[in-house]
Amino acid sequence: MHRMQTPAAATSPLAVVQRLARRWDLTLDLIHRELVGRYKGSILGVFWSLIQPLFLLAIYTVVFGVVMPMNANAPSIADFAIFLFTGMITWNLVSESLGGAAKLIVNRPTFVKKVVFPLEILAVVQVGVAVVHFFFALAVLLLAIVIFQGLHVTILWLPIVMAPLAIFCLGLTWLLAALGVYLRDLSETVGIVLMAGMFVAPVFYPLDGNLPEIFRAFVYCNPATWFIVQMRHILIDGIAPPLASLAILYCVTLLCAWGGFAFFERARPGFGDVT
Repeated sequence: MHRMQTPAAATSPLAVVQRLARRWDLTLDLIHRELVGRYKGSILGVFWSLIQPLFLLAIYTVVFGVVMPMNANAPSIADFAIFLFTGMITWNLVSESLGGAAKLIVNRPTFVKKVVFPLEILAVVQVGVAVVHFFFALAVLLLAIVIFQGLHVTILWLPIVMAPLAIFCLGLTWLLAALGVYLRDLSETVGIVLMAGMFVAPVFYPLDGNLPEIFRAFVYCNPATWFIVQMRHILIDGIAPPLASLAILYCVTLLCAWGGFAFFERARPGFGDVT
């Protein structure tokens, strides 16, 4: 006889994985639709996902590499551009994942009304699109590294290092999507926090002795800092990530993702009343 799952069982880590796996085909289809729809009608299409970060890279390189240098350790403009772009694409993964998270449910009331639609996959789609854009930009970065510096074997650590960041963003997206239904000012607040967070992260500068001690504490509190530093280590310096820190990070991010999903499911019954 079939037994109905209790709420606790429905949000257990194993249940989360099973539910997402069952909807994987729909998730991939929605990611594809989102990417196609975003650039529909434009001449360059998906190449805008490369042009925009490259344009910002050119501006930031001139401003922070030439006009007011913030990284004296970079021996050339090309090296600084690679240093900067590594931080930028890592931060952009966070920013794009969380930027629209608070309105993820609010902007899709028709999905809420459909009882059979799995609302939880909307967060996966949001992060999935950000990951696709990350890999587009990463391809450009790797090409630049091959031309100007040369690849290190530590590049093999890349998916292992970046997976926890995507998992962490997924958990926060679930949390913000649920809160955004009830707190309509949250979207603007998240935008301000993300804008400030880009500068309170080592995107434009290294974590060296020139960084003021009082500011260093804020930088280390930024969850993106570890990932930006490790990305530069494995791509630019050829240094493998510390295994102990990596293991702890996986445990913490998986816990955050599960907590975000559990909160989303707990708040879900009230979505229809306020959207």
